Amino acid sequence: MKDILVSRQFLDDKNAELIARVSSGSVDRALSYLESQYINRRELVKKRILEIFTCDINRLFEIAKEWGSEADFLLDDIDLLKMWWRDLIIYNLSSNREVVLDVETTGMLEKHLGKTSYANLMKNYRLFDTIYSDIIRRINRQMAMERLVLGLRESINEEDSRSTL
Repeated sequence: MKDILVSRQFLDDKNAELIARVSSGSVDRALSYLESQYINRRELVKKRILEIFTCDINRLFEIAKEWGSEADFLLDDIDLLKMWWRDLIIYNLSSNREVVLDVETTGMLEKHLGKTSYANLMKNYRLFDTIYSDIIRRINRQMAMERLVLGLRESINEEDSRSTL
């Protein structure tokens, strides 16, 4: 799959490998990722997550407002978060990078989160599931994204307070 994406000049080597991994070898799925601006959204979501780790409370609400206004991308963005946290959970349990879909992002998250407990990773994963369901049920998007960013920030603070005990 990766070689096809590179040879047809759709993507560079690094991004082709990523798309090949997340599409599980499906050409149709890989092409849909290309059409959905997957790479660009991935970078934007990564930037937002990094910012959530470090920004002040006012910026958290700005991030939620920006994200909530992007209705066309919300579900895909939450799918990205779910994939990354799935990778973190599996890596946390097995230490096997072979089963990680997005190695680069998982490494980046690992660096910023430090050693995060399985319970906390699962708490975030369930949060993503809840927010996803809320958006499908047409709950206010901005409020849903406020819950998401505040929930992520809270879990980071919980881990920080545990590590200082």
